[in-house]
Amino acid sequence: MRGLVTGKLSKALGLNMVVVGLVMGFALFASYAVPLPEKAEAAGQAGYLTFQSTCTACHTVDTVQNYQGSSTWPEIIGLMKGYGAFMQEEEEAEILQYLEEAYPR
Repeated sequence: MRGLVTGKLSKALGLNMVVVGLVMGFALFASYAVPLPEKAEAAGQAGYLTFQSTCTACHTVDTVQNYQGSSTWPEIIGLMKGYGAFMQEEEEAEILQYLEEAYPR
């Protein structure tokens, strides 16, 4: 009987700990959410959201914001596609428009 009670209690505590951990994780890391740039909000966010889902798989937003190279955004997108970034033509156009508006070169 004691083993049955202990087993149920440990399962309940384990589930509670998972829930508490998730809540704490969301609360602690919510401050790291990247705010939408004002230009992206004005543009309807399509390019920003496509950028987020495609480019931030490998790069942080800071990496893109602080890029100091001499290549243009179309050249960089071509290079990233060469490295395996997958995007359809419409997505590429959205990302390019977003990058050129938000981070002009």
